[in-house]
Amino acid sequence: MKRRTFLQLVAATIGLGLSACGPASPEVEVRLLEGSIPARLIKRFKRQSQASATFTATPSLLSLFQDLRRWQRLPGEAVPRWQRIWNWVRFWQSESSPGNAPDWVSLGDYWLTAAVQEQLIQPLRSEHLPGWQRLSPAWQQLVRRDRNGQFAEDGAIWAVPYRWGSLIWIYDPRPFQRLGWQPSQWQDLWHPDLQRRFALPDHPRLVLGLALKALNQSANSPDVQAMAALSERLQTLQQQVQLYSSEHGLKALINGDLWLIVGWSTDLLPQLSQYRQFQAGIPQEGTILTADLWVRPTNAPLPLSAAAKQWIEFCLTPDHAAQLSLLSQGGSPLYAGQQRQALPSNLQEQPLIFPPADLYGRSEFLQPLSDSAQTAYDRLWQEMRSPG
Repeated sequence: MKRRTFLQLVAATIGLGLSACGPASPEVEVRLLEGSIPARLIKRFKRQSQASATFTATPSLLSLFQDLRRWQRLPGEAVPRWQRIWNWVRFWQSESSPGNAPDWVSLGDYWLTAAVQEQLIQPLRSEHLPGWQRLSPAWQQLVRRDRNGQFAEDGAIWAVPYRWGSLIWIYDPRPFQRLGWQPSQWQDLWHPDLQRRFALPDHPRLVLGLALKALNQSANSPDVQAMAALSERLQTLQQQVQLYSSEHGLKALINGDLWLIVGWSTDLLPQLSQYRQFQAGIPQEGTILTADLWVRPTNAPLPLSAAAKQWIEFCLTPDHAAQLSLLSQGGSPLYAGQQRQALPSNLQEQPLIFPPADLYGRSEFLQPLSDSAQTAYDRLWQEMRSPG
């Protein structure tokens, strides 16, 4: 780093009024995915718990995973001086201590395997997790893993699920009305009318997963290389799709350049209130699910504070879980897969957050793949995206 830039960082640090002791440590510190916990619930927790609590929002799960890696940095590992100064600035601005990891961090279920393998997080004990028993066995099993991050029935608990969503699509119904049909199944993406009219996420597991669902196969099928129909479907899909993007699809839909986009419900549903001309749906073959989890960084403060336990109990209390579902547009796992009449009354008319039980039953989370299966998935993705 240039000397001038370094001195500017030092000046900025002094201007922020840093002292040798830094800010006082809160009783519970949470680094969360932006939008996953409504501000109203955070205020309610602070009021009810009377705890000193710090909540810092981060815009992406990737950034949170990178934070876990930074907090796990081994003692004595060389860190450039300018980076140490910048870390102080960044952490001060976010009300976090640069020397300690927070108590809880949001992490997507897709990242859990890597977090366990890289020893970025610590296992949890169910007796320290008030409300854990309110989760169904299937949801408890989602976060039980062995030391390699693989699913294990008797594995350690590595996370606490608090919100989930689905891979859905949003579309403009007007062009479909003119054509006399509406999209309802993944296989509709291969319809000639949709050629170059839709966007998919730029993510190989999601694209291959929805193609497998269109063939009535599992999105976690281990032997994809033997599926000739899948390879053919992917080549045709490549000729159909206009754009691979998780960020720019909505703008193209608004501008009329696209008719349909595929993305996570937790990202897309909050946008629907601004664009009421669009409709949303979950394909009838079933879909891919995602979950937001609370994890404990490896070097988070020990022991787990009473306030940190209260936060987990707060998230898994039925009333708060229902409010989280409505306000964040992401379902609480307490109500996942339930029949409509079993849901709280204020959730019964939310089929995009809580799809019908049979549709939920046909949906699945992405699971870790074996090395050979991962190689096969990567090869299919590369062949699909290669020109010619």
